[in-house]
This record gives sequence, C-alpha cells and structure tokens, in this order.
Amino acid sequence: MSGSLTCNGPHPKACYKKVSNDKDLWDPRFSWDRAKPSDPFLRISGRQPKGPSGDNKIWLIQDHLQRYPRTNETLYVTPEEFCLWMVLQETLDLSLWKVQVGWQLIENSAIISFFGPQKVASEAKTAISKLMIFLNSTVRMNLWPGLIQERRRMSGFFQLGDDLSLFLWKGEACTFRASVTISLSSSPMDRHSMGITAPKVRVLRQHIVNERGIPQVLLQVTLLSSWSGHSSRKRQASKAESQELIANAVTLALQAASQEKSASVVIHPSDLAALAKGITLGVKAFKSKQPPGSSLRNLTIAANDNDFVAECEAECCRWWPRGKDHHVLLPYVLSSWEAVKTKVVVGSLIDQKTDVVVLPWFLKPHNRNGVWETSAQVQAALKIILDAQALFHGNIITLPASSLPGLHCQILYIICLDIRLIQQHLEDKQVIQQVVWSCLNNFLGSFLESISFPMLDLKNPGNSNPLCIMLEEINNFLKEKPNTWMKLVQIVQPPRAATTQKMTENFKTPPEAIVGLCQKEDCAFIRYLNDFPAVFQEFEGHLRKIGCVLQTCVSSGVLKFIAEGGNIYPSNWEKAVEYAFQKNKKRYVVYYESNSDILNVLKNQQSLVKSFANIQEYEGPCFVGPTEEVKMFIQCVQEMAFNEKLVCVEHPILHLPRYTVVKKTINKLLLPHSPVTIALGEDPLGMITFQGPQQNVLEVERQFYSLLSGFKDWPVLLSPFQVQFIQSQGEEFFNENFFLAQDILAVLSTSDGVRILGLDCGELVQAEELLKNLVCERRIDIAEEVQWAASGLEWKALLIAPRSKNKVTFYSVKSQQNILTSVVIVGTKVEVAEAETNIREYLMTYSAAEDRVVFPRPELAEARENLLQIMNWGDLKVNVWIEANHSTLTLILRGPRRYVKEARGVVQTDLDSLVLRTIPIRHREVQQYLSRIGATVLLTFAKELQCLVKMQVPEETTNALLSDVSAYREESELASAHELLRVLRRYRKEHFTLGDTSIGLVQVLGREVNLNKFQEVFDDFINGYYSETFNSDKIVTLSEDCLQEVLDRAYYFPLNLQRHGKLLQIQGFQEDVRKAATAVQALIQEAQDTDRAEALKSVVQWQYDFGNTELSPFDKTTNLKLEEAYRKEEETAEIMLDSRRAQVSLKKRKGLVPDTGKIFNIKRNICIWEMSIPQHWEPMDDNTVKTVTLSPNLKEYQEVARKFMCSMVKNTINKIERIQNPYLWTSYIYKRNWMEKKNPPGVQNEKVLFHGTPPQNCLSITEHGLKSTCRKNGMYGQGIYFAKEAYMSSQYCGHQRYKLMFQVRVLTGEYSKGDVSITFPPEKPGGGRYDSLVDSVGMPKIFVTFFDDHSYPEYLITYK
Repeated sequence: MSGSLTCNGPHPKACYKKVSNDKDLWDPRFSWDRAKPSDPFLRISGRQPKGPSGDNKIWLIQDHLQRYPRTNETLYVTPEEFCLWMVLQETLDLSLWKVQVGWQLIENSAIISFFGPQKVASEAKTAISKLMIFLNSTVRMNLWPGLIQERRRMSGFFQLGDDLSLFLWKGEACTFRASVTISLSSSPMDRHSMGITAPKVRVLRQHIVNERGIPQVLLQVTLLSSWSGHSSRKRQASKAESQELIANAVTLALQAASQEKSASVVIHPSDLAALAKGITLGVKAFKSKQPPGSSLRNLTIAANDNDFVAECEAECCRWWPRGKDHHVLLPYVLSSWEAVKTKVVVGSLIDQKTDVVVLPWFLKPHNRNGVWETSAQVQAALKIILDAQALFHGNIITLPASSLPGLHCQILYIICLDIRLIQQHLEDKQVIQQVVWSCLNNFLGSFLESISFPMLDLKNPGNSNPLCIMLEEINNFLKEKPNTWMKLVQIVQPPRAATTQKMTENFKTPPEAIVGLCQKEDCAFIRYLNDFPAVFQEFEGHLRKIGCVLQTCVSSGVLKFIAEGGNIYPSNWEKAVEYAFQKNKKRYVVYYESNSDILNVLKNQQSLVKSFANIQEYEGPCFVGPTEEVKMFIQCVQEMAFNEKLVCVEHPILHLPRYTVVKKTINKLLLPHSPVTIALGEDPLGMITFQGPQQNVLEVERQFYSLLSGFKDWPVLLSPFQVQFIQSQGEEFFNENFFLAQDILAVLSTSDGVRILGLDCGELVQAEELLKNLVCERRIDIAEEVQWAASGLEWKALLIAPRSKNKVTFYSVKSQQNILTSVVIVGTKVEVAEAETNIREYLMTYSAAEDRVVFPRPELAEARENLLQIMNWGDLKVNVWIEANHSTLTLILRGPRRYVKEARGVVQTDLDSLVLRTIPIRHREVQQYLSRIGATVLLTFAKELQCLVKMQVPEETTNALLSDVSAYREESELASAHELLRVLRRYRKEHFTLGDTSIGLVQVLGREVNLNKFQEVFDDFINGYYSETFNSDKIVTLSEDCLQEVLDRAYYFPLNLQRHGKLLQIQGFQEDVRKAATAVQALIQEAQDTDRAEALKSVVQWQYDFGNTELSPFDKTTNLKLEEAYRKEEETAEIMLDSRRAQVSLKKRKGLVPDTGKIFNIKRNICIWEMSIPQHWEPMDDNTVKTVTLSPNLKEYQEVARKFMCSMVKNTINKIERIQNPYLWTSYIYKRNWMEKKNPPGVQNEKVLFHGTPPQNCLSITEHGLKSTCRKNGMYGQGIYFAKEAYMSSQYCGHQRYKLMFQVRVLTGEYSKGDVSITFPPEKPGGGRYDSLVDSVGMPKIFVTFFDDHSYPEYLITYK
C-alpha cells in the first residue's frame, strides 16, 4: 500500500499520569515543552523505524495528500477584493490550510496564490474566489445575478455604538449561527385570558436544535390580543399600541439574551411586518440600558418581507449612522454565508458517502486494536496498516479511502483512543471536544464539503448525552471558524441506537421557560401606581411571591411582568400573575366621566376631589382610586346633579316582542295619568326610550322591568311532529309576533319546544286554542310489501309537490332496523287532507310481483350468471336472478308489477337471439397455447364482442368457461382490445396450415352478429399464430429471471415459454414470437461468449505493463478479443484499458493510450500445457468440453464397468462416456501435485469414487465440475459427498428409468472422522489441516471434500 500518513493526536497530561505498572501507556518521546495547552489535539511527530545503524530517529510524517503532485494556483482579484482579503485574514485561520497562501498587489490588480497538493490548491482557489464575490457584492449592497441567491441579501449595517452592531437581512433566521433567536409572532389570547380586554406580549425561552442542527436558545415573543378578528363589536388593536408592546417585549427579550452570554442575536418577525418601528424602538431602549461589559456584539434583523425590511431600514437610519468598519462587517458577512448543516442519521459508518469518515480506533492492552461498526475486510486492512505504527492515545491518522475495501468516502480519519485512560481519568465531554475540534481543524484546511463522525458514546457512568456534546462542539467550532466551503457535518448512530428524534429532544427544555409578559394598561392607572408608592409596593409584594418582578413604562402605557428564578412553566406562571394582578386591580378603578351635567358640577366644586385622599384626577377627565372611594365620589357627584335636569333614558331592547307586551300593558295601567312617555324602536336591535322628569322616569322604569321579569311560561301539549313543523315554519309564519298580529298579548317561543309567554292567563288560554285549531296531524302506515316503493324518485316527487306550498310537511317514521314504517303529515287541515289522499293512492298502485321465465337450453344453463355480463338488462327496473340445472335455465324477475310484465318480453326476446357456435382447433400447439396463457386472448375478444367463450379438449375431463380460468397475466398488462383487433387484421389474408383432425373446440355463445365478428377475429389470430424452438446447451444455464425478463417485454398478446432441457419453445402471436426470439438468441449468444472468454482465460492469458510495473492481466473480454485477433493473424487491435480507448500492435507487442500518451507492453502466456492432457483423450476440435462414448470392447470401458458392477450386479449399463474437460483436468492435476508435496510419503492422496446426482445436474457438473457452493448439510460435514461403492451413490440418482452416475477422481489425502457441524477441514494435531472427512477412519466408505479442485468427474455411467 502506497501513501504516507499524518498523525495528529491528543496528549492531555492526565492521560500520561503514571497510575499503574503498564508501561505501554507511556510515550517516551512525548515532551510537554512542545505542547500547546490551547490546542484540543496536540500535533506530534511519528516514530521512524530503526535504520541500519540501530538508532531511533524522530521524523515528521507528512499528510497523505503530500504524495500528490504539488502545484501553484493563482487567483486574480480586483484591488477592492484585495482590500477585503487583507481584512479577512484576521478571521480565516490560514495556519490550518493544507496549502501555502501568498498575495501581492501589482498596480491596478492583485493576485492570491495557493501552493500545495493539486486537488487542495484547486479547491482552495475556487472557494476563495466565490467568497470574494460574495463579500464584494455584500459590501456594495448590490447583488450580482446568478452568483448570490435572492433569498439571502444584506440590506443595512449600522453602528449602535463602539461595541454593538446592527445588521438588516432579507432571508430566513436559520441562515445565521446565532446563540439566541428572537421570534416575533401574533396569536389570539388564551381562553383563561379572554376576559382581559388589554393586549399583551408573552416572551418564552426554549433550548432547541434548528433545522440546520444548530443548538440555540429560542426566545418566542408572541403578541396576544382579544382585539384580533373582524367583528365590529370588538375593538381593533391600533398600530401605535402594538408598536409600544413590541418595543417593550423586544427590550425584555434582548435583556434575556444578554443574560445568556450570547455574542450574537437574530430577531425574526414572522407575521408582524407592520411593527418595524416597535422593533427598532425596543433595540434603542435596550442599547440605552445595556450594562457595561455585555457580551452581545451583533444584532441581526432577518425577514422575508421586502416592505418590512425597507421600513426597518428607514427607522434605523433615524437613530443610528450606517456602519463603515470592514473589520466588523466582513467577519459577520462570512459567518452569515456559512451554510453548514449538521445532521444525525442512523446507519453504518462505513456506508456513508461523505468526503471524510472519522473512525475511532480503540487501543486495547498490548496494542490489540479494534474499530466499531466495520466489516471484517476493513478491520483486517486497518490492522495491517496500523500494526506498523507505534500508536498512542490521541493519534489521528489520515488515510485515502481507496486504500481500504468497501468504503464510499475520499479520506478516512482514524482516531486512536485508550478506553482505560478515558474511563479512569478523562471526562466524555473533554475527549469528544478534542476529537471534534481536531478532526474539523484538519477537515477545514482540506477544503472538502462533508464529514461523518461516529456517535462517540464512551459509556462512562455519570457522563452526559454524547450527542448533545458533539452538536454543541460542532456549533462552537463553526462559530469560531466560519467558512463557505463546508456543507455537511454528519453524526452517524449505529442501527441499534435510539432514534434520532429521541436523541435530539434532549436539547429542548420541556416545557418552555417563561421570560416575562408585557401588557398594555391604561396610562392613567400606570401613572397612579407611580404617584402612590404604597399601592405599587402592594402590587409588587403579591407578584414577588410567585416569582415575578413588576416594572412600569408610563410613556408607552405598558406593564412588564418579569419572571424570576429558573425554568418556570409558562401557563401556570402566567395564570398566577394574571390572577394576582387582577385580584389587586379589582380593588381599584379607573373612571372616565363625559356627562356634561356632572362635569359642570365638578368644575364648580373643585374642592370635592381633594376631599378624597386616595383618589387622583388625570386628563380626560379621569379619576383613579380605590373602588369603594370612587363609587362614593361618583355617587356624591351624581346626587348633586340628579335634580337639575329632565332626562331621556334609553336602554337597548333585548327582546322586542316581550317589550311590546309590557309597553301595551303599562299603557293600560299607568301611562294615562303619568308624564312619562315610552317609545320602542321598530328595529330588533333598537332602543326603548323613557322621557320625562327623572323621578317619574325612575318609577316607570321600575314598573316596566318588574313586569318584564314576571312573564309566565305556558307550555302547549302538541306532538313532536307538530312541534317540529311549527319550528320549521317559525321565521315565515310561526314567529314570535304571531299572537301579537292576532291582537293577543302573548309571545310564541319555539326555541325549546312550543311555549307561550305572557302576563295575563286569559290571553295565554286564547293563544293556545288558536294554535291547536290551526296545526293538524295525520299518520299513514306503510305495509311491509310496499315499503320498497317509498324510496324512489317518484315517491320523493310525490312528497315534494305539496311541500312547496310551505303549508304541509312529511315526517318519516323508521324502525330500529332503519326501515320506513309510516309517514306523518303535519300542516293546515286542507293541505293535510289532500296530501293524505295522494299518498294512499300511490301505495295502492305499487305492490311486489314475481315472474319466472324458463328456457330448456343446455348452453344457457351452463352459462348461468355469466349471461348477465353480455345482456344489457340494467335498465329493466326489476331484479333478475338465475337458477339453472344441467339442461334448463330459469330467470326469476322481481319488482313492481308493471315493470315485471314489461321485463318478461325483453328477456324472452334477448335470450332467443343467443346462438351457440363451435369452432374446431386442428393444431396441437394452438390448442396448448389457448388452454394455457392464451386463454387471456379469447377472454379479451369475447369481452369486447359481448360473447361467452368455452374451450373443449377431448383428453381433458373438465370443460369450463374461460371466464373461470385464471390467466397468467392481468388484463391491464395487455394492449387494449381495439388495438389487438387492429393488429390482427394484418394477417387476414394469410392462412395457417391446419390438420384434418379436430383436437379441440372453441364454443362461443352470443348474438349472431357478434359471433360472426368473433369468428373473423379468431381466424385472424390463428393466421397470425407462430412458434419457434431453440436447441442449445446454453438454454439450461438461463435463469428463470432471464426468461421472465423476456416475458415482461411489451407484446400484443401473451407468450408461452416452455423449456425442456436444451430445448426452449416460444408460442404466441407471430410479431410477439419474433420479438421474443431475438431476445432469447441474444441471451444464448451472451452466455456462449461468456463461456468462451472464461474458458480461454484459463488457457491463454494476455498481460500488460507500463515499463516499470508488474504484469497485470487483461479482463476476460479483452483477453478473448486479443486472442481472436492473434489467431486471425491480425496486426493491430483496439481495446478498452482502464475505461480508456487503447490501440495494440500484436506484431510489436506494444500498446498506446491516445488520451494520455502512455505506452505499455503486452505479453501472451499459455496457462495449460499440452503435456498435462491424457494421451488417450481424443482431439478437442476447439471445444472447451467434450464427452466421448466408449466402445464396450475397449479396456478402458471394461475397467470402469467392472468397478461399477461390483456392487450393482442387478443393474445393466447402457453406456459409459469419458468427460474431456482440459480446464478442470489441469486444475485438478495442479492440486494433486501440491497435495503430494504437502503430505508425507506413503499417503494415498487420490481415490476413484462414485457420485450420484439427478439428470438435471449432470450437464453443469460436466462443464463446471463439482462445486462446493452447492453443498448441503450431511451427517459427516457440510461438503461434497463420494462413496467407495456404487450402490451407496445410486440412491441419489433419481427415480427415472435411465439413471446417471459419475466415476470421480477424488483427492482424499489425509482424513479424519466427520461430524454434522463441520464446515471446513479441522486442524491436525501436528499443524496444518486434514484434506477430507470420512464416516469411519478405520474402514472408510464415505468421503467428504470441501474444495472445487479436489475432484474431477472422469466418467458418466448411464444404467437402468
């Protein structure tokens, strides 16, 4: 393996504190003088292997990238961009880069050079070029189309002071890696707060992980108001009041963010685009109150609304100057363009396709190493690589992923960790912090995009969640070292770990923590709290008991409730604050006075207010004070103005009909002698007016409302249907003014039953009699035999006609089984009588009837329910049932009597028109095709032509309709019937050769015109029928999946494929068969080419080299191409080498790759020597495998037969064939030579044994040998079984008449007793392994081998 390594590792002092006698933990080369405490992982040098002189030198191992060619990349920039670069160096950590950076300003241009490995230098140039474009466009506040996305744009930069900057961005808040995000939104007020009319703003705190995987604090600022909505009765929240609330809430949220020690905060208004002024005022207020030494440095306002951003920019320009310091702007812009997404996934670490994968390598005692979640191949490769290194805790080794098998990344970071040191002396957080920072430092300087970390769950007891620690450290790194080329940092959890969602929920604070509330309050009340300290202390004392601090803002009319202590459940705290504040506020009242009479009294009696010590007067005029004192004050003022003026009192009318009854009653009793007049507004939402002297008005009011509360409730005894009818007619006829229109002083109520409300009992009785005489009810029972007639459209039309006059209503009465049993008619007397007559006449005209139609036709009886598929009886308005025996069909018609009579004639005519036609089949292949998958064709034709089809075969015992036969392919997979008929017309003039004898019949039942069309279509299909048969040895090797792929292609008609050994027959439509035959021929040719190439590679092998490298073999396809050109004596050939086109000169044995200009040498090697082939074999004639039938007169035949007949005396040999397979024979001979050298002298390494198998396996064994992959479980091991005697193998040859058995040469070598659980030869006591297993070591009769080249099938014996 080529390539160099880089070792970067942590050496914390605690790791090397000597606590045991294990000296392997101590690194003698380590020196604290060379260590930097600030580095998470300290860079150390590796250990040089001892040289010839024996001294141990210290040397620095270079990164694996250093083996790549170094290059110099130059980036040309403008002078403006060069100035930005000079400022940006303070933010970019160039010491971590894998390239050397230089720059120079030359007159009107500048250059930045990158020197280092070619790939890294190119990536660095690209990344810095994009970064310069982004920064230059942002500084100019001018987008360059195509380079910067519209959704991320900076609109303003303002200096709020020496230590605080404000940035305006158009885009999402998740773009910024801020520690705190303030989200502004609005929401309706909670149910428990709906009684409070004043709006408020809630500020909540929550720790979350956003969609980019950034842990942060979310401060949710939510405007809550009961004013929201469109109702005219609800007060709309004014824009100015909302601005004042938002300003105070933003100030409160920024103070909370400052307490979080956050350096950057993002303010994101989601649906408050009109409140830009409130946000800027809140920021201004916070800046004025910002304590010295605050950690907050950057404020960002990010929104997607262009109008909001423009308005916010205008507001910022009013208060602060625009920023010009690039040393502040550029680092911020760089961090804003950083778009790294942190993801937590579940899966295998080695399957990740990121650029870098971090693997922890755990050091065990005596340097026995291990890695989590890797395959055995990766483990083995890593062990070989790392065994050559002296590894200590904290080493980081970088490897190219191409050095290891099965990886999908580019680079592998291997971190060496000593579990014992970590468990005894280090905390998980410290180790994780060191791992994350060191790997990201190395990753940052490589200019790659994605990296995958494993879940570093070290399982130390008492330590915190490792995922939380990793996400926090990744976030801290990216905040300290922002860049634009990193895209993804991924944390991979093994599949056995908890789900990602459950792990990331640890960042959330359940539930959300409350920060505080800002509530809009009357300015007069807030001034009152400031003017009376005792009252303020009273409110504050109650609120502090529940963890709340009260603050006032008189200028904006806002109260702030700030939470004290730790995480507080917001809902409970808010309810407690609301309850405590409202409980105290109920003791005080804010009273606004607008009555001119009372204002005149107050103007003349100014000393009256001063007589109440706890009441304060403000502009309005407004009076604030304790509730009882204010009441006494107002009562005193009102009494002074009471007798000074005539009054006109108005009250809203709550229920106009009742008010009308009371007014008419009072007019009869009081008003003829009273100076008070009563007027009622005609509008139901109008007013009632009492006008006159105040004292008299008060008396009339008292009498009026006394009568209004004394209404009697008079229930009326009516049936539920009468009540329902009256309620349905309420708005038009039976409304509340129904009795008043009849000069009866009563009110009709239908809201809860039917009730009469009034003041006089006589009026109530008169109203009840009127109502009962007006509403009539009749019931009609529906007999069971005509219940079906009460559900059709005619029945509905019968009920709808009288209902249109709105004087009658029908109600259906149903049983528990939801069956209509009666109809109730409710309405006026005349309309009810007329409707009753019509319904009874309708039910008399309908009654259930049944009729039977008998047809003594066997073909119809056999069709049974299938007749319904071709008969159009859906519009007969009767139900049709079919009963049939072997010769008679009976149709049962059920329905209304008049429809049954009409349907009988239609059914009789339709069935008499059906004819049975028989079509003979005289070709067996056609009969086989149609009786199998071709049945779908007949079904398609029959369905399209409305016929029933049946197929009869003489040798079959069951003849059924093809509609009952399950097809091999769904109808939806075939082409449409119209397309099939169009295709068949092409073969109308062709004639299919038929025999004279009918071997099957197709019977079709249908109308004569449809039968003629079916006959025509069937003849067209017979003319287009075609079959083709393939005979090839490769047919056996074709898998079922390959044949299924042939069948799955698009055909007009289904195909039938039959395979019998080497034969494959395709049956179907001519165009379909030819299309499938082309595909099958391609499969056979592909299999033949593959076998030729595979066989040739074992005989002749072409190899190449590039001059100073070892010979490498060509692939088998290229090997075949070169050998064919060589045998044809061609001078040149064109091949593919490493995915590039290459030209080869066979005469000069040279090759050229035109794309790269490289020249390579080629060589032809012969792998099989003719001397290894037995001399008695016949010539192969260019065949890879050949079977030769032996003559019984040959000695070779007699020797094989004698050994076989020793245990098979009752059987007769039919023939013996010699198997000539040079490739299997050569492999076997090589293995035999190897075994003779391996085993001691005297061991019989080779035996002649027997192997029985079914006939279908013989061809595969002849061509490929006995494969260990096909072995099965057995009594003596999981391998290939052979028997010493032929009779033991005969039981595995099948049950056919002629059986097949192989005589096999087997390398048994040294053997041991077998067992069912053995899958590999066991080890010998003296070292090495046995070659085979046996049933008995003393007298073995059964032998078991485990390798392909330990046997050669020499003869194939056919016997019976």
